Amino acid sequence: MKGIVVPIVTPFNEKEELDLDALGEVTRYLLREGIEWIMALGTTGEFNMLSEEEKVLVVRTVVEHGKGKVIAGINENSSYNAAKLAKQYADVGASELITIPPLYHRTDELGIVKFYESIAKVGLPVYVYNIPSLVGYEFPPTALHKLVEEGVVSGMKYTTSDLVAFLRLTAYAKEANSSFNSLMGEDRLIVDAIARGADGTVAGSGNVAPELVVQAVRLTRDGNLREALKIQEKLTTLVEAIMEGDYPALLKAAMRYRGVSGGKCRSPLHSTPESEGRVYTVMKSMGL
Repeated sequence: MKGIVVPIVTPFNEKEELDLDALGEVTRYLLREGIEWIMALGTTGEFNMLSEEEKVLVVRTVVEHGKGKVIAGINENSSYNAAKLAKQYADVGASELITIPPLYHRTDELGIVKFYESIAKVGLPVYVYNIPSLVGYEFPPTALHKLVEEGVVSGMKYTTSDLVAFLRLTAYAKEANSSFNSLMGEDRLIVDAIARGADGTVAGSGNVAPELVVQAVRLTRDGNLREALKIQEKLTTLVEAIMEGDYPALLKAAMRYRGVSGGKCRSPLHSTPESEGRVYTVMKSMGL
């Protein structure tokens, strides 16, 4: 997995039931707009709001519409459950896997390494999802180095506002294996990260404005940083408006504003007419 990745939303209807038809529509829409990979069941996909059966249904649906480039998210704390889910994802056609490290019941570096080794046994490429703000700790660099060196993990999505930390950890991992893929998970740093060697981005804002994410990445790859930064400024404005409320509730509201069927969130995540209005005002000013 590298390049332009969008962590797709998981649409729910008014009864908070899965809307698989809408999920298929969003998947096809993203691919039409130039998105290269779809990540199912990340933070944007409300992966902690679904049952095991629902998670497999989501991955199967995205695979059916995703033309083979689907990375499936795992958020289990036990190696047993994580490996079980990984096997089910593989069985329904996921191309690659991504998982946060264990949280709540914390373990040491050996435990983290064994956790990822158990998932890798399914035979698909595995990515680390490093999101310290929600997991509660930074992924240990020495554990990452060991996992990369031994071929257990293929890359990392790192969601951080600290560009220096992103670059430092990426460089350390690439010392272990130069084919390690680093993906920036902070939408406000897409251009900065790719201009400095990141292999791609995982951008939630791509659910709303995929054309802007595609433009930002392609302009940066082409060395046109002046124009890329103009697009980045638009994405930053959009993201900051969306992040003023529950996430991804306002992101889904922004999708509705553009006529894309992102559905509702499961409770307690919600948006209000006032918060949605503020997002719509920002989007209108941007020409979205």
